[in-house]
Amino acid sequence: MSKIISGKELYELIKSDNKAELERVISHITHTLKLYLESVHKAPQDVAENVANDIFIKIYSMISKNELSDTENIYGYMITSAKNEYFMYLRKHANKSMPIRDELHTKVGEDDVLQELHDEERKKVLMKCIDKLNKNNRKLIFSILRYIDYADIDAAKELGIEYGRFRTQKFRLIHILHECVQKYYPDE
Repeated sequence: MSKIISGKELYELIKSDNKAELERVISHITHTLKLYLESVHKAPQDVAENVANDIFIKIYSMISKNELSDTENIYGYMITSAKNEYFMYLRKHANKSMPIRDELHTKVGEDDVLQELHDEERKKVLMKCIDKLNKNNRKLIFSILRYIDYADIDAAKELGIEYGRFRTQKFRLIHILHECVQKYYPDE
């Protein structure tokens, strides 16, 4: 996962014209905006992708032309712009029987949205890692998760597994999943 940069750093990066770094950051930001629209507003994937790209181009253009002065809140502006752009799309394409959702008037905090997207992305990565396990290990990890709030000894009893074997298998599976997740997030 890319390092998240501040609004001011993004502003300076666009002004510096560092193409390689800018490409990497653009990819991350548009992906994050797309996830935001898909998860929070239930936008279709293609629409979310188009809106995310359009918003970043708009922000890039505004920064290039010195039309955006609030460098500290660039992400908030992007999120609000993406939401508004998507709702304009909904209004334009909605048929008369389809009511516009109440979310039009909902204000979502930038930090909350970014954290929710990060959490959702981590869940997807964890599920990818679980899918890579063999069938028996997948079954065991889901059983372990079902009894996650239990003490290990109680979870082992519920699953009908010897306590020592349960702890060993649990440790081994968590270690395997941790290593897999680290491949996606090497800096954490």
